[in-house]
Amino acid sequence: MQSILQKDRYLAYEASRPVTGAASKGAALFRRKAAEQAKRRIKKVEAGKKLAKKEGKKAAKDTAKTVAKETAKETAKTTAYEFY
Repeated sequence: MQSILQKDRYLAYEASRPVTGAASKGAALFRRKAAEQAKRRIKKVEAGKKLAKKEGKKAAKDTAKTVAKETAKETAKTTAYEFY
C-alpha cells in the first residue's frame, strides 16, 4: 500500500515540477527585465547630471571671462583718463 502512495507522490511531484520551473523562469525573466529598465533609468539620470554639471561649469567660465573683460576695459579707461 505504501509503495503505491510513494509512486503517486512521485508522479505528482514530477508532473508539477516543469510547471514550477516555468513559473520560476517567468518570474526571473520579469525581475531581469525590471532590473534592466531600472539600470536604463539610472543611466539617463546620470547622463543628465553629467550634462548639467558640464553646462554649469561652462556658464561659470563664460561669466568669469565676461567679468574679466569688463574689468579690464574699465581699468584701461581709468588709466587712459589719468594720463591725459
